[in-house]
Amino acid sequence: MPNSKREGCKPRRPAMAQLVLHGSAPRVHRLRSGDALTVGRSPDNAIVLDDPEVSRHHCRVEAVEQGHRVVDLGSSNGTFLNGRCVRSMVLEFRDQLVVGQQVLTYLDDGDDPFASRPPLGVSQLPWPDAHELGDSDTRLTMPRVRTNTTRIFLRPAEQRDLRRQEILLRVGLLGHGVSTHFELCRLMDAILDELLDFTGHRRGLLLLYDDATSQLLPVAGRSSARVPLPNEAWSYRRDLVEDALADRAPRGDDAGALCLPLVASARLNFQERRGARPRERCLGAFYLDQGTGFRPEEEQDAWLLEALASHAASALRNARLHHVATTDGLTRLHNRTFLHGLLRDELATEPRLAVLLVDLDHFKRVNDEHGHATGDEVLARAAQRIQSVLRRDDTVGRWGGEEFLVLLPGTDRAGAVEVARKIGEALSSRPIGGPRLQVTASIGIALRPDHGEDADTLLLRADTALYAAKEAGRCRSVVYDPEHDAGRTPLGAGC
Repeated sequence: MPNSKREGCKPRRPAMAQLVLHGSAPRVHRLRSGDALTVGRSPDNAIVLDDPEVSRHHCRVEAVEQGHRVVDLGSSNGTFLNGRCVRSMVLEFRDQLVVGQQVLTYLDDGDDPFASRPPLGVSQLPWPDAHELGDSDTRLTMPRVRTNTTRIFLRPAEQRDLRRQEILLRVGLLGHGVSTHFELCRLMDAILDELLDFTGHRRGLLLLYDDATSQLLPVAGRSSARVPLPNEAWSYRRDLVEDALADRAPRGDDAGALCLPLVASARLNFQERRGARPRERCLGAFYLDQGTGFRPEEEQDAWLLEALASHAASALRNARLHHVATTDGLTRLHNRTFLHGLLRDELATEPRLAVLLVDLDHFKRVNDEHGHATGDEVLARAAQRIQSVLRRDDTVGRWGGEEFLVLLPGTDRAGAVEVARKIGEALSSRPIGGPRLQVTASIGIALRPDHGEDADTLLLRADTALYAAKEAGRCRSVVYDPEHDAGRTPLGAGC
């Protein structure tokens, strides 16, 4: 790919790396140039993992040109990189490596290893930190009706029945229209809090299946004090959970632990609708313990527990369907349909907005010379690198082919140019993929209000600026200028 004098296109010698093993006390392993280390259950490994699902010699992290790669050593359960089972793959900073039930993060030597966290987003549903959720008490405040003339006394059975109705009402109101990850996390925390209140247990966990690894992993924990549990407190009785999931029914033990499976009805195809029973899919479970041995006093108590679990399973299924419908499967970024809607929403609230179209230079050559598998890897890695330089409020998605759309709310011309420079540097600083390809990008920038007020105009002018960047030699960013329109090939024309 062509070189340029622009700083973002110059290859940069990478810093040393570190591999962080997450747990109650993260362990840091430094990786210098030429270093290689093995991971496994045997004591002769550099990183020893006491996990029955880890093979004796599970995988190896070894040095390659300007970086490292992970190589699976014929493990029985596989080595997973960012949710994908791999045999050999070059590592990118902030990659998540899953070995058995253990999580390792590959970081730049300058990153803080204690600030990194293992992936809580099982099945591509990330769980926010506690501070993102705001108040730890996620219950809705229900109005209390007072009267000065009449005092109503309820028998214990009536009080318990009223309490069950209030719980279902609160959860139902909170779960109405759940689609985003934030709303889903808030709902799951609320259901855990209600379960702990009702049963008297002091600790609750949400366990979900990871679609990529088919492993059941804890993704959230709550205490009876309505605060999140630290990761090291996420232990549970695996045999009890496995029995409940196999029977798809609640199970308890003599110590007071209780497991509620999350079972959702799967959609039927045309042939299955003809008199067939609805298929069910188990998504995970709620696990409660450290209690006094809760036993349902009435049939309605057991029904309430199953209703809460069913409500959680339905919300999880709907959130996953929404995720699939709005996410690009290869890069795991937002897809074009979602980006169209998000751009219009941003324009309705943001007086200043920068729109960047990022196009990987000469990408067709990658597919032609190295195959589509390598092309897919380049796209996925490029998506990671673009995302790594953006703020929390910024958005990147796959616009189509080798093009990415970046939305920068509240950003002026200077800020957009700086972000474009960072994107170019992130893409070109280190080779990508097994063939160690040097990747550059052309970037077109359009600004609101300078270049337009509506979505179609901004997209057209970002595309016009992108065309000007390619005409000027690629590997650069260009801000839209009306003079670009004179030499612009109409959309849909040209090569």
